[in-house]
Amino acid sequence: MIQKQAIKLDCLFLHNTQMTDLEKEQAVMRTLYAKVRSGTESALLFNMQLPFNILPPFCIGRIPEGAGKLTIEAPQNFDGWIIRPVNAIPALESPQTTEYRFPLYPPLPAVAGFVLGYAGEDAGGCIPETARAFTVKVWYHAKMTVTFEYEEEKSYAAFRETGKETWAKAVQ
Repeated sequence: MIQKQAIKLDCLFLHNTQMTDLEKEQAVMRTLYAKVRSGTESALLFNMQLPFNILPPFCIGRIPEGAGKLTIEAPQNFDGWIIRPVNAIPALESPQTTEYRFPLYPPLPAVAGFVLGYAGEDAGGCIPETARAFTVKVWYHAKMTVTFEYEEEKSYAAFRETGKETWAKAVQ
């Protein structure tokens, strides 16, 4: 039986060019994940494996007004999730008092950062050594609603809708 679940998130996004760069990085990691998994017995049961990513990169949380430049750190492994932590002064207001969990995945870690994907125990082998931190001066916030439709061990789909953008700029 197909199940449905919707989750509403307050998210931070970057300028389109920077988001495209994160999506390219995500694609490289997805390829590395496929290579790591291809040598394992569980790869034979690929239809039972959760996809590396079901959404483009996103960051749960809000930057308070008056923040300076944001530093998007190099990707790191947080309990199997690959995330680029976001550092801001003042700090990112993360709504992680709520545990966010996508159906069939473990909970998202309470880390303010861009979620790139989930690779479980293989996450360390999916992070390119060349990945570096970068800074940004412009970003926006928007509500994102993610609707999941899934049937355990058979199908999985995620649909997203992003609300009105509220742009922000680093204070000098």
